[in-house]
Amino acid sequence: MRAFDTIYYRYHQVLYTYALKLIRNEDDASDIIQEIFIKLWGFSDMMPKKLNLKGYLYSMVRNRVFNFMRDNRTRLVNNYKIVIQNDMSIENEGFEKNEERLLSQQLDNAIDTLPPQQKQVAKLRRMGLSNREIAEKMNLSLNTVNIHHRKGVKALKKKLTRTIIITDNIMDMVRPAEKDIWDVLNDTASEETSAKVAEWFSGEEGQAWLSENSDLIFRLVENGKLKSASPIPSEEMLGLIHDRIRRIQKKKKFKSYLWRAAAVIIPLLAITLAWYDVSSMLGGGLLSENRTVSESTVLGEKKILVFQDGTKIHMNSEAVVKYPEHWGLRKREIALEGEAYFEVSKDRRRPFTVDIYGTVIKVTGTSFNVKAYPDDDLIDIVLTDGAITFEAEDREYALKPSERLTYSKSDKSVNISTMSHPDNASIWTKNILMFRNDSLQDVTKILGRWYGIRFIITDDSLLSRTFTFKTIQIPVRELLDEMEYISDLRFEMNGDTVIVSKK
Repeated sequence: MRAFDTIYYRYHQVLYTYALKLIRNEDDASDIIQEIFIKLWGFSDMMPKKLNLKGYLYSMVRNRVFNFMRDNRTRLVNNYKIVIQNDMSIENEGFEKNEERLLSQQLDNAIDTLPPQQKQVAKLRRMGLSNREIAEKMNLSLNTVNIHHRKGVKALKKKLTRTIIITDNIMDMVRPAEKDIWDVLNDTASEETSAKVAEWFSGEEGQAWLSENSDLIFRLVENGKLKSASPIPSEEMLGLIHDRIRRIQKKKKFKSYLWRAAAVIIPLLAITLAWYDVSSMLGGGLLSENRTVSESTVLGEKKILVFQDGTKIHMNSEAVVKYPEHWGLRKREIALEGEAYFEVSKDRRRPFTVDIYGTVIKVTGTSFNVKAYPDDDLIDIVLTDGAITFEAEDREYALKPSERLTYSKSDKSVNISTMSHPDNASIWTKNILMFRNDSLQDVTKILGRWYGIRFIITDDSLLSRTFTFKTIQIPVRELLDEMEYISDLRFEMNGDTVIVSKK
C-alpha cells in the first residue's frame, strides 16, 4: 500500500485539477480521481514494467471526464451557474430569456430559405408550440411534422455559420471568444461569461474544442499555469480510496473463505459420491440412470464448475460443458463447446478426456485452455503445465508446457508452436481482456461475447484494423472510449448494438 500511496501523492493533484477545470464540481472531480486510483490498485500487479504511468493515468481521467460531460450535460451547466432547458419544446418565457443573447435575426433569415412546410414548422416552434400542437394547427399527422422538423433543423445547421450551434429545439449559441474560454479555465471570468462558455462546452463545437485542447490543458495544469481555485482534498480522497480498497479486500477474503470451506466439503461429497461411481461400473446407477448433465453460459456470463475430484472448469461466455452425472472408477469424460480453462486433478487410474467436435484431449493432471466455438474454424489449445495428448484423424499429438496447438476443423491441419507467455491464453479467467495485434473482426467477436452486445462494422476495409491493449473488465462504454482514443475509429452505442465507423 505504501508504493500505491507514493503514486497517489505524485500524480493526484495534477489529475484532480485537470478534472476540476473541465467539470467544475469538486465532488464530481473527487469521485473521478477515486475511481481511477482504485482501478489502478486493482490491476497494478499486471501492468507492464515500462508503462508510461503518467500518460496512462491522464488518458483514464480524460476518458472518464469526457464521459461525464457527455452523460451529465445538465449538471455540467449547473456547475457553471446556469440552467439549460433540455425539453423538446421551449416555453415562451424561457425562450425570451435566451433570445436576448442569441442571434435571432440570422436564424430568422435562415428559416425563411426553407421549403414552405419546413419553414412554417420552424416558425411555430419558435413561437413555443410543440410538434403535437403544430400537427393540429397545420392539419398534418404528428409523424409528418416530426419529419419536417428534423429536416428543417438539418438544413439550418448547414446554412448557418460555425458561430452558431442549432439543437433540436432550434436554439443557437455564439462561440465564445478564445480569451473568454481561457479566462473561464483560469477562474478569472465573470459569472455571465462562465455561463456562456459552459453552455457552449455542452454542445458539439465546445466538446470538439475541449477534445482538441485537452492535452494542452493538462500540460498547463501540470506546469502550474492553470491552478485549482480551491484547496485540493488530498487526504480526504486518499482516505476514501483506502476505505473502498479495504471493502474490496474483505470481499476477496470472504470468497477465499468460501473456497476453503469448499475444500472441506468437496472431499466429503467425493466420499458420498463414490457409491455412485461403483454403481456406474455396474452398468448404471443402482437407483437411477446415469444421465448427462449440461452446463452453459450466456453472453456476458462466466461460470466455474467444481467436480467431486477437485477438478475445476472455468467457463467463458457462450460455452457448453456436458458430462455424466456420475463419473466411473476408470474414466472422467466431458464434452466442450466454446472456451474453458481446465485445472484437472491428477488421477492416473482415471484419465480425464475432453471431446471437442470429434477430437479428443487426454489428460492425467494438468492445466490448459481450450477455445473451440461452433462458428470458429480453429480449435485452439494452450498447455500451461503438465502434459496432454490431442487426438484427431487417428493421429496423436503430445503437448508440453507452454506449447500451443491449433486444429482446423475444415482442412484437418494441425500446427504446434511455443508461447513465451502461455498464461495469457487464460488471462480472461481473471476478468482481464488482452489483445495483441488482433484484428477488429476478432476483437469485436470477443467483446460481443463478453458484454452481450452486437457490432455492426460499416466498412469491410476496417476489419483489418488491429488492436493491442490490456485492460480489466470495465463498463463497455468506457472500453469503447479507450478504443476510440487509440484508433481512428468511432464506436456509437445504441442499446446493445454498436456501430463501428471511421472518424
